[in-house]
Amino acid sequence: DKLKQMDQALSIILDSLDDSPTNECQVAFIFGDHGMTEDGNHGGGSREEINAALFAHFSPGCGDMRLAKDIDGSESGIRTEEAFQIVNQIDLVPTISFLLGLPIPFANLGGVIPSLLPPHSKMEKIAPIIATTLALNAAQVWRYLTVYSDTANKLPALDELHTVLQDAVGVYRSALAAGEDAEDSLAYREACAKLKLFLGEATGLGKRVWTRFNTFGMIVGASVVFLSLILGLPLWFRSPERQSKIHFYTGSECFQVAVTLILMAFQCILLTFSNSYINEEIKIIQFFLAIICIMIAGQGTGVTNTAMTPSTLFSDNAIPLLLPFCSRIGNLFVTGHGLDPSIHLHLAHSMFCFLPCMASLAFARWEAFRRGCTFSRKHALLDCATLFFLVWSWIEKRSPDPERNGFLFCRITLAIILFSGALLAFATRQEDFQKVSAHPNRILVDRVVTAGSKLLAFIMTVTGPSTAASSCIFLLSVWILLCITN
Repeated sequence: DKLKQMDQALSIILDSLDDSPTNECQVAFIFGDHGMTEDGNHGGGSREEINAALFAHFSPGCGDMRLAKDIDGSESGIRTEEAFQIVNQIDLVPTISFLLGLPIPFANLGGVIPSLLPPHSKMEKIAPIIATTLALNAAQVWRYLTVYSDTANKLPALDELHTVLQDAVGVYRSALAAGEDAEDSLAYREACAKLKLFLGEATGLGKRVWTRFNTFGMIVGASVVFLSLILGLPLWFRSPERQSKIHFYTGSECFQVAVTLILMAFQCILLTFSNSYINEEIKIIQFFLAIICIMIAGQGTGVTNTAMTPSTLFSDNAIPLLLPFCSRIGNLFVTGHGLDPSIHLHLAHSMFCFLPCMASLAFARWEAFRRGCTFSRKHALLDCATLFFLVWSWIEKRSPDPERNGFLFCRITLAIILFSGALLAFATRQEDFQKVSAHPNRILVDRVVTAGSKLLAFIMTVTGPSTAASSCIFLLSVWILLCITN
C-alpha cells in the first residue's frame, strides 16, 4: 500500500511538471540517502549500502537535456571520463544552487553535475555554459580548501591539487581568449574535463582527510577499557568491612552486577555498530537508567520479596525511582535554543516555568549556605544577585520596546560571575579552614558547590531561559545520586 501511495504521489508531481508552461524550467529530484543490502541492512561500507539512486525529471521548458550529456570528459582521457560518471551526494549542493541561481555555500566540497544543467533558452552550444559553471564551482572549492588549510589544519597534497587547478584554468582561459569562434570547440570541452577532474580530486582529498579513522587509537582505547575492567574485578568482590577479605555476592547482588555488565556491553560494544542507535541514543540510555534505578530501589525496599506498600513507596529507598523520571521530564525543556523563531512558544520560555525555576535555584543556593554546605555569605549573595539580573534581562527581552533588549543586564550578570569567580580562585579563606579544621573535606564541598553555582549561572546567561528548567532538574538529579550513594 505504501509503495502504491508513493507511486501515485510521484505520478502527480511528474505530470504537473510535464504540463508546466514552456517558458518555465522546473525539475524534480528523487533520491535516497543510502542504499541497502539484500537482507535489509544499511550503514556499512559495502557497494550496495553506499550507492543510492538519483532520478531527475525536467519540464519541457528546460530545453533539450540531451545536449549536456555530450560533455562527458572523453576528450582528456579515462580519468576525466570517470570523474563525469561518478556522482556524489554532495554534488547536489552546487548543482541545485546553480539551478536556483543562488551562491554555492562556502563550505561545499561537491562538484556540479554537468548532465543536470539545462541549456539557456534555445542555445545549442552547451559547452561554454558548463565550462563557466564548473570554473565558478572550482573557484569556490579552492577558496574553501585554502582558507581551511590556513586557519584550521594544514591539508596534505594541496600543492598537487593546485597544479591540477592551474592546468584546468589555463585551458579555460585559452577557450575564453578564442572568443566566439570557440563557443563549442574542443578547448571548452577540454576545459570542462579538466575542471571536473579538479573537483573530483578535491572531493577525494576531503574524503581522505575528514572520513578517516584512527584504527590504532581505537584499538588502544578499547584495550585500556578492557584492562581497566579486568584489573577492577578484585575490587568489586572486596568486603566493605574488611578490605583484606574477598566478599562473594549473594544471588540478588550477582543478578544486579550481571545486568549492569550486560547493559554496559550492549551500550559500549554492540550498539556502536548500528547507525540507527545514534538517532535513538538518548532513549536507549534512559531505558538503561530506568532499569538500573528500579533494581536499586528494589534492593532497598525489598520488592523482590515483599509487596511495596504506600508507606515505603515514598520512603528514602524509593528515591532512585525519581532519577529516570527526572531524565524523562528533562526532555520537555531541552528545546527553544538558537535562532528558532517560535522560541517564545516553548515550555521552558514560559513565564509560569522560567520564573518558578529561577526562584527555586535562588532558594536552593541560599539553603546551601544556610545549611552549612558553603560558608561564604558573600558568594551566596553574589550568586543570588546573578539570578536576579538574569530574570530582569528576561523581562527586558519580552518587552515590546525594541530598545529594551536585556543586553545591559546580561553584561552585568557576566561581570558578577567573573568577579565572584576571581574571588573564589584567589581568596585565601583562612577563616573557612579554621571553621572546619576537624572536617577538611567540607572545604572541597564548599568549593565544588560555589563553583558549580557560578557555572550554572554562566550557562544560563549564554544559552537562554531553557537552561533554568534544565538546571533545576539537574540539581534534583544530583540530590538523588547523593541519596543513593549515601
